[in-house]
Parts: sequence; C-alpha cells; structure tokens
Amino acid sequence: DNEFFLPKIYVVQNDWIYYVSLYDKNIYKMRKDGSERKLICKDNASEKGLIVFGDWIYYVNNSHNGELY
Repeated sequence: DNEFFLPKIYVVQNDWIYYVSLYDKNIYKMRKDGSERKLICKDNASEKGLIVFGDWIYYVNNSHNGELY
C-alpha cells in the first residue's frame, strides 16, 4: 500500500487537528471541536506544512536552515 503524503498547513487525525500557526510558526494540536489546544513545539515551523504519520510529526524548521525535523 503506497500512499504519497504531501505537507499540509493542518492535518486531521482521529479527534485531533494538528497545525502550524501562521501567527507564531509554532505547531499546535486541538480537538476537532476547538477545545484542548496544546502547544506541540516552539520551533519556527515552515508555513508550507507538516506531515503527521502515526505518532510522528514531520516538518521543516526554518530556524535551522530548513532542516527536516
């Protein structure tokens, strides 16, 4: 089963939405109903998006020369 994943500004997985804030470039998660907003990391994440796969979040960190984290 080969699935191709493209980075997105937000990803919905189960009851959670994971997203890059365009305001502060941090990564957050919150419930689909908008409750329980939590900061995931304070890196300068790329606004080009992130990939959520299983228990992992992949993103480009603009603070470290665009390295993949």
